[in-house]
Amino acid sequence: MDKVLGDRPVSDGAKALQGTIPGLQITYGSGQPGGTTDIQIRGFESINGGSPLILVNNVPMDINDINPKDIESVTVLKDASAASIYGARAAFGVILITTKTGSKNTPTRVNYSTTIGYNKPTTRPKKASPKDFVQALLDWGQATYWTGENTEEWLEYINEYNSNPAAYPEGYIVGENDFKYFTRENDVYGEFINNKGFNQLHNLSVSGGSAKTFYRVSLGVTDEDGIMVGKNDTYRRYNANINLTSDISEKLSSTFNIFYKNGLRKIPLSGDIESLYYSAINFHSAIPTGYTDYNGEQVPYSTPANTVLLTPPRKNYDEVIRLFGKATYKPIKKVDLNAEYTFEKTNTKSEDPSYAPAFMSPTTQVYTAYNALQSSYTQRSNEKNYL
Repeated sequence: MDKVLGDRPVSDGAKALQGTIPGLQITYGSGQPGGTTDIQIRGFESINGGSPLILVNNVPMDINDINPKDIESVTVLKDASAASIYGARAAFGVILITTKTGSKNTPTRVNYSTTIGYNKPTTRPKKASPKDFVQALLDWGQATYWTGENTEEWLEYINEYNSNPAAYPEGYIVGENDFKYFTRENDVYGEFINNKGFNQLHNLSVSGGSAKTFYRVSLGVTDEDGIMVGKNDTYRRYNANINLTSDISEKLSSTFNIFYKNGLRKIPLSGDIESLYYSAINFHSAIPTGYTDYNGEQVPYSTPANTVLLTPPRKNYDEVIRLFGKATYKPIKKVDLNAEYTFEKTNTKSEDPSYAPAFMSPTTQVYTAYNALQSSYTQRSNEKNYL
């Protein structure tokens, strides 16, 4: 598996397998840090959904919980033989993953690896300039924009602004009835998606063994930052894996494994990402950004960038601890009797605050004050024990 991974900056098991096994299709619904994956063997198989059974050391497990550096080998069962072995749960195939262990009669080895990089959008939509946008409205025969601007006057004000921008440092010209015509071109989308998404992966492992006992201990840290502005679009995960195997006698051996994972994912605007992108794309290029004065107070415009920066994110916590024990007895040659026991405890928690500060609408110029009675905080927890 190390040859397959190479220097690829992958942060979870699904990404590690992407594009490496024929017939195994792995797709991501979004580019968000810590985003979920869709795994299919031989393509789309049912209108009712379905995914392959994933076994890690013969125990069902979420593939995204695995540290890619702990994977020793991967086997994909695609045919009906999978269902004959594992039953109905294997109707969509089986992915068998084996994790790394130590080796007998080897000195202690310490390995450390780190990967540092960044993500950025490959393309960004290019908006029409304010002049081109308003000219298009006139060409379509639209005399008034939906927010109240007279398009002919608006175009005149834009030309006036373009001839001498320094005369209008606020980026707008006041028309009749004190109506503000915004004329300066702003990069609403660029302010929202202006992060290069700094990512870092750290992995440390210690392994070794004597004639009767061998071990491997690994620690991993994954820290991903999304491409949205600020630090409210992130994912951090800690992994620990301890494996110990001992020969108790010539016929009896035992294996003990501890797996631990702790993750935190931050999602802006309580997960309503679609509305942020919708606004960033649909706002015209003269939409004001930053802050504005309202009765002597600096109030932020409710642009996507300010919304991400100033509203608290949803926080999804998930913690998994798994204990695995195995005893193997060999009464005679070529006969192995195995006894296995697995205990898994999963704890997930979601914190979902709905607090929003005072905002000024960049389209209608309507002020919305902070209302403590409309702010709330929701916490949900779920715990699962698996034996």
